[in-house]
Amino acid sequence: MEDAPVRHGHVVAHHEESYRQPLIGPTAESLRAERSNLCPTQRLLRRLRLLLRNKTCFAPGFAWDDSAYGALPRIRTQAEPGYEESDGRAPLLACPEVRVVRMTPALPINQMYCDGTAERGAALVTVLLAITLLTIVVVEFAYSTQIDHHLAYNSLRSLQATYVARSGVNLALLVLQKDGQDSGLDALNEDWARVLPPLPVGEGAVTIRVTDEQGKLNLNVLRNNNGTINMQWRQVAERLFMARGLEPSLLDPLLDWLDVDDFPEPRGAEKNYYLNLSPPYIARNGALFTLGELGRVAGFTAAIQARLADVVSVLPNNATKINENTAPREVLAALFPSVTPDALEAFVASRMTTPSHGRNDLRERLGLSPQAQEEGLNLTNPRSEFFSVVTLAAVGETRQLFRAIVQRRAGETILLSWQSLIGPPSDEGEIEGG
Repeated sequence: MEDAPVRHGHVVAHHEESYRQPLIGPTAESLRAERSNLCPTQRLLRRLRLLLRNKTCFAPGFAWDDSAYGALPRIRTQAEPGYEESDGRAPLLACPEVRVVRMTPALPINQMYCDGTAERGAALVTVLLAITLLTIVVVEFAYSTQIDHHLAYNSLRSLQATYVARSGVNLALLVLQKDGQDSGLDALNEDWARVLPPLPVGEGAVTIRVTDEQGKLNLNVLRNNNGTINMQWRQVAERLFMARGLEPSLLDPLLDWLDVDDFPEPRGAEKNYYLNLSPPYIARNGALFTLGELGRVAGFTAAIQARLADVVSVLPNNATKINENTAPREVLAALFPSVTPDALEAFVASRMTTPSHGRNDLRERLGLSPQAQEEGLNLTNPRSEFFSVVTLAAVGETRQLFRAIVQRRAGETILLSWQSLIGPPSDEGEIEGG
């Protein structure tokens, strides 16, 4: 077999026309037969040849000679003309028959012919991209699962807290019904008026507070059933507004809201005023439904509502009276302007242990003479019919606050309305049967 042609600085592959073709390796039997006759270096070179053949990677910088050493790859040595010697260091591989020298490749490594290398690199990149995408999908799925778990947990806790709060309302209804059967009056020293610690209910706890709404001024009493103004109650309301630092003229738009016509009071507001607002709305021209509706009346800002929150109420009956045993001192002062502040303070202090039993008892305890025609006496009643129940339920970290208006009549107590104070406004609703 002829030697490969020589070029300066490199070797052209022997059998140049076929160096790109894959070689068929020896059989397993021949390998076992020849293995015992080879020195360690020959075995290493043989394994290198097998590795190269299996990979089908052939570089033009090598020459092949199948006639020597059992088809071992053979690189020409310095004894053959035209080839450069190594840099003087020891041979890379050594055996009695072969001496390998450092050779300059015929082509740069990036121009060598390697069948399948590009495909294997593309496959590796594809695998890495697939793993990256799968990792992103798994992380996103885990995050979404965690969010769904928290949402479901919070929804469950909220539902539990809602029913715990409503159970507090039902408990208050039972207490008020029993009180109505056992007592002929209502006072602040009775069971329903006590402030109790949180009561355990299921997995949570509930705090209950009952307030007598007839201890306040019912704003719906300002208009009689025939639509006329109730002057007695208007005078009481004016004195109460002044006691809270408010202008009595605020009653004019409130009276216009309560009437059925479109003729405004001197400082009032009717339909045209509300239609020119942004956004516009229509006045009710009827009784208030809730205390929150007061904010839609002209002039009643949030700050003004806060000043009146503990002295006024909104009840569905315009014939209610004020319970002197539960009314704040300012409400009593508005009812009885001729009574001295000291007499009012003495009555407020004594009613905690000795409630008033009616007009005659109240007249005596306020220091009014039997001949005095005090109109406020006709506006009081120690027996109440309407109450508010506020319940705060806690289940874990979840809180629910409810406010309900209840009515006690004819030996039974019924729920008129309820409102969630923690949640969207749509949680407010009316209960049939009131």
